[in-house]
Amino acid sequence: MNLNNQQYISHRLRRRTLLAYLLFGMLLACVMLALSWLTLEQKWRSAMNNSVSIIQDDLAAALAAKNESQAIATLQTLNKLLPLREAILREKQGAVLLRYEIERKEGAPWHAVFGFLPTIGAQLFELPTTATAPQSAAKGELWVELQPAVLMEELAQQTLPLWSTGLACLIILYLFHSIQLSQAIERPLHGILQRLAQINYNRPARHLLPLRGALRIQDELDVLASHINQMLLGIDSQLRRRKEIEDEIKTHRRHLEKLVHERTSELVELNKKFVQQQFDAKASALAAKQARWEAEKANQDKTRFLAAASHDLRQPLHAMSLFIEALQPQLTTRQAQEIHRNLARSLETMKELFNSLLDISKLEAGVLKPKKEHFPLQRIYDRLEVVFRQQAMDKGLDLRIVPSRSFIYSDPHLLEQVLVNLVSNAIKYTESGFIFIGCKREGKRARLLVWDSGPGIPPDDQGSVFKEFVQLSNPERDRSKGLGLGLSIVKRTCQLLNHPIRFSSQLEQGTRFEIIAPLGLNKSQRPTPPKATVAPLRYERVLVIDDDASILLGMKALLESWQLQPILAKSIEEALDLCKSYKQKPDLIISDLRLQAGVTGLDAIQRMHQHFRSNIPSLLITGDTAPDRVKLAYDSPYPLLHKPIKPAQLRSVCMSVLKMGAPQTS
Repeated sequence: MNLNNQQYISHRLRRRTLLAYLLFGMLLACVMLALSWLTLEQKWRSAMNNSVSIIQDDLAAALAAKNESQAIATLQTLNKLLPLREAILREKQGAVLLRYEIERKEGAPWHAVFGFLPTIGAQLFELPTTATAPQSAAKGELWVELQPAVLMEELAQQTLPLWSTGLACLIILYLFHSIQLSQAIERPLHGILQRLAQINYNRPARHLLPLRGALRIQDELDVLASHINQMLLGIDSQLRRRKEIEDEIKTHRRHLEKLVHERTSELVELNKKFVQQQFDAKASALAAKQARWEAEKANQDKTRFLAAASHDLRQPLHAMSLFIEALQPQLTTRQAQEIHRNLARSLETMKELFNSLLDISKLEAGVLKPKKEHFPLQRIYDRLEVVFRQQAMDKGLDLRIVPSRSFIYSDPHLLEQVLVNLVSNAIKYTESGFIFIGCKREGKRARLLVWDSGPGIPPDDQGSVFKEFVQLSNPERDRSKGLGLGLSIVKRTCQLLNHPIRFSSQLEQGTRFEIIAPLGLNKSQRPTPPKATVAPLRYERVLVIDDDASILLGMKALLESWQLQPILAKSIEEALDLCKSYKQKPDLIISDLRLQAGVTGLDAIQRMHQHFRSNIPSLLITGDTAPDRVKLAYDSPYPLLHKPIKPAQLRSVCMSVLKMGAPQTS
């Protein structure tokens, strides 16, 4: 233990005691200075009042007579009575009649010491008009200022002896207090520290500190020694206990070493088995990863195959729909018109099959973005009534749609497509009985029900109803019953909307589907806008770019039937050459998304815009269902139509594009 700590403590005590005395001395000096200042102020103000009262009649007379020499003589008399610095004689209105100044005496040392005190040697006196007039009839004023050096010197003469006496007393008290601290604290503390330095902590109980009191504790140092003794006794007890614990630890350590040796041999065997199991698990994981990769690759190959097949089949179908629409005005006989209607219905069925493939491609590409809003559910139920009432009656089914006043928060278009697919499946597979459509409120959610009395789904097949291309009741693959994508689209759309879907089914008792959707806010419906009328197209030149000759011929026949002037081209270069020959830019550009040599319709539209230095209204047509191409088209600023296209739809989109103008592209 370092005994220098005792010196450090004694020095700290002396410094703090000295600081306390200094603060007390400064406070005492300030009190003495304040008392001296007040006494001096009273003295000089009394002297100034008495002196001015002696000469004020003479100054009043000099002021009345405007006798400057008499006023100066009177102020000289006042200077003998008081140590004047400056005296100003002026009229009541403020005009200065006489300024009497005395040379300023130097008193820099005392001014530096007492310069912070306020000025006490300046005062304003009012003078009467005559020597016998009362002061209330004053006409003049006298400003008197005394020499600051004289006042500071007198203040120092009164204060310094008091300060010297007080400082001597404080020094004596501090020395006496320091000696007392040394006797009462430093020596006992030094003795305690010496005893602590000599303690052998292996046997601390033999070095207990003595107490200065016989049977009782006298002061804080005795209390400290008592607590140190208790600590030493506690340390001694802990050392004894520690030795006992160390002996027990040695015994347990020998026993533990024996157990470790035995368990080590067991772990070696277990580790061999674990390594073998880990190797087998890694092999199984690699095999599973390989299988998953092959399954994903097969799914991607399937998607690419469907996209390619869909594009190749949509091309002739699109051309066929254009030719059929252009052929309609040419048919005059009833039999020809009936054949035309049958052809149109067949094309519509094929279009629905391809639209199912397109919906799957959109979902895989992630281009479908739900646009949720608050809307009445009855609006969807009314459309279901219109679409499916006749189909149900044709099959002799009882279609029950329970009216609902609930509002739903969802994407109305996507939710309607989900319900349309479910109701369509129910009518397709139910031969007799009923189809029930309703809604049940549960708190802040609604359960949308589609329940049929059809043949039901076998338990073994219920796990695959939402898979693609699965048709449980269509082993002969009748294409009039679809491709088996309806429930797969339903499942993916519900996941996109974040609406849980579940179903229950029993053989010969029917199937019930439930969709859980959040309830919306009940707001007043907006008035239905009036139905738009078909206005004639006002633009004559329409540039069509497509690498399929049959589609170009079909577009030519259709556009000419609308009294338009088509410009047909298979490539960008051919389109530029034709436009140069016309010497005018087209009013509308219609381009296929996929052209020859890896060129896209986006490239063609941009080249035409750059050539004509104008954003010509444009739209894209595609038969692709590949997710990457679908996403590329949807990310573009141009409207996108999927082949085969209804001529009425094409006409409507052309009118909308021409009305809005071309989008601004970078």
